[in-house]
Amino acid sequence: PWYFSFNFKVFREMWKEGRFAFGSNLLFWLFQRSDQAFIGFFFPEGSGNRLFGYYSKASELACFPPNLLVRFGQQIMLPSFSRLQQEKDKLKAVVDNIFRFLVYFALPFTVVCWWWGEGLVRAYCGEKWLPMVPILRILAVFGFVRSLALFSGGLFYALGQGRLEQIGHTISVSSFWVLALCLWY
Repeated sequence: PWYFSFNFKVFREMWKEGRFAFGSNLLFWLFQRSDQAFIGFFFPEGSGNRLFGYYSKASELACFPPNLLVRFGQQIMLPSFSRLQQEKDKLKAVVDNIFRFLVYFALPFTVVCWWWGEGLVRAYCGEKWLPMVPILRILAVFGFVRSLALFSGGLFYALGQGRLEQIGHTISVSSFWVLALCLWY
């Protein structure tokens, strides 16, 4: 017969490093939802709903490269970084190659969203979504920066520095809310 048991000694040992992963993932989740919460809290009922619709559609389009890279890249980055953590020169070369790939992949998409955003929105969403073009342009830049920052988590964990990613996410969430509140008031 199967029964449930819990070993606190093993839990404490795993929690030493796992707490940074847990905290980092929680903060990243909060950061991803902060912009939506800001729109929901600070805009009136009627305009907030319309603005949130434009924002959601623009975010879906502008964050396509980072979302695609997260799905595929993070599954292979952490094992690769872990394997190379003792060989600093090879690790540096791999990080450099990944960074270049991210720039080559995400930068053209950002440029397209910025310069030809209106045509892209017209083709992808239709005429009624044209008011989202300025939002798309801003989010395209944000998506590019996010694409470049995606592989840092796997690198930090592979090097045993998970706390650095948690600190980065804490700074991201805090700076977003400080900036958002300053802009609002």
